[in-house]
Amino acid sequence: MLKALTRMTPLAMNFISYGFGFLFAAEIAKSGGTGWQVSLPPLAGSLLYPFSTWVVGRIITPKRIAYLVTASGAGILVCAAGTYFFVTIPMLVVWNLVLLTSMTCYVVPAQLLLKRIQCDGAPPDVARSTAFYLFGVAIGQGAGSLFCGYVDKNAFLALCFALIGVLIPVVLLTDRKHPTEAENLPETQTSSGKNGTASPDKAVVAGWIIAGLLSLSLSMMTASVTFRGMLLGLSQSDCADALGIRSLVEAVVISGCFFFKKWVHRAAAPFWIVCAVMTSEIAFATGTNAFALSAAAGLFGAALGAGLFYVSYHALASSGSNGKYAVVSEIVIGVTQILGPGCGATATEAASFTPFLIAATAAAAVLLFFCFYLPRREAGTPAKLSRASTASSARR
Repeated sequence: MLKALTRMTPLAMNFISYGFGFLFAAEIAKSGGTGWQVSLPPLAGSLLYPFSTWVVGRIITPKRIAYLVTASGAGILVCAAGTYFFVTIPMLVVWNLVLLTSMTCYVVPAQLLLKRIQCDGAPPDVARSTAFYLFGVAIGQGAGSLFCGYVDKNAFLALCFALIGVLIPVVLLTDRKHPTEAENLPETQTSSGKNGTASPDKAVVAGWIIAGLLSLSLSMMTASVTFRGMLLGLSQSDCADALGIRSLVEAVVISGCFFFKKWVHRAAAPFWIVCAVMTSEIAFATGTNAFALSAAAGLFGAALGAGLFYVSYHALASSGSNGKYAVVSEIVIGVTQILGPGCGATATEAASFTPFLIAATAAAAVLLFFCFYLPRREAGTPAKLSRASTASSARR
């Protein structure tokens, strides 16, 4: 029961985070704010996110995971209380900064916590913990915005207090019941010959590149799809359907990764993920009806689900990581989330399809780099990309 509740925490935290995002935008719009003012809270949060993630990466250790998650919950309670009493535009920006800082204290520690509860003294099932985490993220993001669209502010804030009231005791009990990885697992001898200080292998680096590409494409796509659909004469519901299909396919692909794990060790996996991104962006740019946009969104959702699984898996599975590689992934995502909206808004001024061509061009550049960077396939055997996969093959 405790494990099940712990696995539900990513869903709850992303439900709260995206619910607050919707709530902040709605409150500013109801108060007569401009479009620029509506975008101010997420923009301020995006600027802070990479730095706060870097700070978390400097202080995180296996024994501090529970404390960081508890601090995250406490920060969200402060945000909820502040949103109840102070709803002016400047204060909403402050509460969004508190929210984003709280989420940075949660994201990487939560991945390490889910990885820990899979091991109990044995090598952890990273694919299983990664699938649980990302599936909760995908469902929570959609559910949070949807819930806030149908209830008033006070009901959502009350639910936040209830969820955090359950989440913090669950995390503390899980941390006490399941010893840290450092106490459970034997020390890993890395390629450098020093325990716990491995340099990132090619799978991790490829994952960081994919994370940046996916984040850049997603941040440009979210607004550009609606804008392009309206110019093509599509209804608002058609645009919403395309975005909904993207989220649904992403969740389905992530859940499928729970059962099919071996592909993440293949050298060609990053190549095909980026191919799917490039194809979907070209389809977005050339599509002229609702079916074409929905199909492109579905393909991008598949690439996004597979790509996020690949990134998170190798960031946690690589020897010597201790969560540091996952921190780098989050910093890359945070930086590209700042660049994406600005690039998309500027490019849209030229033509509605320009943001998608920019993303497709970026994907093509990544494909060209991977052609030289990824290892070649050996005769008769699929090429392996990470030291973790090679070690596991040797044990078998």
